[in-house]
Amino acid sequence: MIVEALTAGAAKGLKDTATTALKDAYACLQELVRRRFAARPDAEMALAEHEKAPEVWQAPLAAALETTGAGVDAQIIEAARRVLALVDQGGTSSSMNLVDLHGSQGVQVGDRNTQSNTFTTSPKV
Repeated sequence: MIVEALTAGAAKGLKDTATTALKDAYACLQELVRRRFAARPDAEMALAEHEKAPEVWQAPLAAALETTGAGVDAQIIEAARRVLALVDQGGTSSSMNLVDLHGSQGVQVGDRNTQSNTFTTSPKV
């Protein structure tokens, strides 16, 4: 979700037609992630380069978010949600229904699902 918000923010938040609210929300998200990446040159580079070439830097950015714990930072998650909400004010995006599955096991999202699970270990958080 954070990578999606950074990608959407870069695509729409940097355009002249973007609202001030979107530009501000995107800048806030970037700053929160930048702080989390402090003293991690590889992570800082992934963030900076992702804005220029998101398709190339998506995986390195996602890995940096994971290794720095940014993916579970409540403040960063909320900032990402704000960017996504502003990007998709009409409610047409697939991110309309955000689900946090971190630490979950055997999860299905959608309608009319059937599932049987047997877990022998607890989820990793």
